[in-house]
This record gives sequence, structure tokens and C-alpha cells, in this order.
Amino acid sequence: MSIRRLQAASDFLRDSGRTERIIVTPADDSLLPLDFLYEPEESATLIVILHGALNRRRFELPRFEWRTTLERVRASKLYLCDTTVSQRSDMELGWYIGKEADNLTKRYADLVQQITVKCDYERVILVGSSGGGFGSLAMSRRIPQSCAVAFSPQTSIAAYHPNHRKVLSAVIFPQFTSFDQIEYEFAERINLRTLYRRTKELNFFRYVQNTGDRFHFEAHYAAFALSHGVDPETGGMTESGNGHFIAEKYEKGHAPPPRARFRGHIREAHRAYFGEDLKID
Repeated sequence: MSIRRLQAASDFLRDSGRTERIIVTPADDSLLPLDFLYEPEESATLIVILHGALNRRRFELPRFEWRTTLERVRASKLYLCDTTVSQRSDMELGWYIGKEADNLTKRYADLVQQITVKCDYERVILVGSSGGGFGSLAMSRRIPQSCAVAFSPQTSIAAYHPNHRKVLSAVIFPQFTSFDQIEYEFAERINLRTLYRRTKELNFFRYVQNTGDRFHFEAHYAAFALSHGVDPETGGMTESGNGHFIAEKYEKGHAPPPRARFRGHIREAHRAYFGEDLKID
């Protein structure tokens, strides 16, 4: 795989017609690098893929999740590595938060919009499962007319497992003594319910929850659905039509859907929100 190391994303945009991994290391060393894999195709659709937690004993950075699953989908792909977790060797999940003064979600969203304009993409779908689903919903909110397809995501970091929350606090917000303080100061970055309540509805989303995962169903999916006026048990569309909640069972526990269903949800969201079919070989 070709790798290019740059100081600015604009350097990549001058010559972005081939598959390659790009590492953007800003001159400002207080900012985390952007690390992504771009796979262009002859398509008006760009699929942006975000990853979830990774076992640091088994996997090394960069993490470009779902490549095998999506290789049959005929669209350009942009795989984003969450460099938040590069800040500590035992950090497994960063939700694309970045640093206290480095909003990685915003910087990646800016990158996606720059690529969209430069490469003339008409449709953008952001996809992720678990922590990657959180990232896709957060990032999509910053990209007008984009669509997030999220599988069993967290919707509030405060409501997730304490061990991941404690590592995040220690690495990114060490001067705060409680997570309540962090949520008060950075609510729109760590709580999707707050983000979606406070910001304009410019994007679309398809939220798919595995009902065999009762923890995520109750602590994350139900609360987010109710905040949009949707019954979590039955699911359905939001009043505006911009969001769709789907509860379906895969298996017991925190598991993503089978590969075919994963691709199927992306295709269905593409058809529903963009009015075009997405070709899958």
C-alpha cells in the first residue's frame, strides 16, 4: 500500500486519484495526525468508514475496519483511523474525540467535505459500528446532506463502561475531577443526544440496534429514540423524516450485523435518502 506523509490535507487534494494511505501531521504539534485510507472509484458516492474499539494486544494502528465487507460495494471509500487512541498504548476506544483543544471529529468532517468538493461527490454516507457508530453520527451532523448509518452505537460516553470512560478522562481531560464536569463543558462532543438537540437538522441517519444487546438497547438506543419522539420498541421514522430507528436481532451481546446485512442497510439508506441505488457486486 502506498503511503504519503503530508503537513496539510490540501496537499493530498491536489493529487487524490489513486488508492493510498495518507498521514497528515500538522506543523502544530498540539494537533493529532489525520490517518486515512482513500480508495477512489468511478462513483458519485463516497462512503466514509469509522472503526470502533480495538484490542491493542491484537491490533496495531492504523485500524481500517470493514474493508473486506465493503470491497463489493461500487463506491469510493474513505477509511478514517481514530488517532485519539494513539495517545496511550492501552487506550482501546476514543470515539474520534481527539484532545481537549483538538476536536478530531471536526477536523475529519472538514476533510470529508474538502474531498467531496474536490472530487465532485454528490452523496456522502458515514458508517460505523459501536464507537465507530458514535463517530459516524457525530461527524455526519457536521456535514450537510450526509447520511450516517450506525450499528449499535454508544450515544453517550457517560453511559458507557467505566473503564473506557476513565481512560478517556485521564488521557484527554486530566484536569477535570469528574465526568459530570467534562460533560458539562463538552456536552456536544461526548453526548449525541445533546449534540442532536442543540444543532440544526441538516443530515440524515439510519440507527440500527441489535436487540440481543440489551445494554446498548436500553442505555443508548432507547434514550436516543425517545429524544427523537420514536418508540424504541417499534422503531420507525422521526417526525421530520431525517432519521430512521431500526431494532433487529443478530445474536446475544454486542455484535455487529452479518456482512450482507451490513451492506444491505447502507444500500437501503442510500436509496431512502438519496433516491439512487447503490451497486453491490
